[in-house]
Amino acid sequence: MHRIPRILAASLLVLMLTACSSTEPMPSRTFIPAPTWAAPSATMPTPTPTPTPTPVAVSVVVPNVVGVSAANARAMLSTAGATIVTPVDAIGDRAIMIESNWYVCGQDPAAGSTISSANPINLAVVKTMETCPGGAIEGVSFVVPSVVGVGVAKARSLLETAGAIIVTPEDAIGDRAIMIESNWLVCSQDPIAGNTTSSTKPITLTVVKTTETCPGR
Repeated sequence: MHRIPRILAASLLVLMLTACSSTEPMPSRTFIPAPTWAAPSATMPTPTPTPTPTPVAVSVVVPNVVGVSAANARAMLSTAGATIVTPVDAIGDRAIMIESNWYVCGQDPAAGSTISSANPINLAVVKTMETCPGGAIEGVSFVVPSVVGVGVAKARSLLETAGAIIVTPEDAIGDRAIMIESNWLVCSQDPIAGNTTSSTKPITLTVVKTTETCPGR
């Protein structure tokens, strides 16, 4: 009589163990990706370009620049109102790099002409130590400024601004080469200050180094 309950109990235990060992499939999960953020498309307005004003041409009376350095000639013509100034080598086809080293032999249009400021002005030029193809020219008169006691570099600038084309510094003590003009000082000048001379005539400066004393002082 006691065996039947035991058998039933054993059978129930087997069934429970079988139920526990069986695996049920896990429910599948669907992952929804997060939405990708995109910047709102905005059409930027196209800026309206600012129109470039067209230069207004004016009448220009061409000044005389024959015998003037190319640099001073350009300044004079610009002051008069000219906008296009072209220096051209009167002897060959050399490049004109430093206009203060060249002077004007001829100009087109001629001095006194009335032209539009938009018209070009051509200048035939040669180097300061050269003679114009048609021979020596008279140049432009100017009053020589005083440069005694001034550094040679500044003296050259003052004389060229006044109208000089050829400025020659010479050692007052010996025969030394004057390489860096700012290291030298003017002891005397020829022509002297106050004289009227021509732009094509040379101006000679006797100089010493800035640490030296001028002869006779």
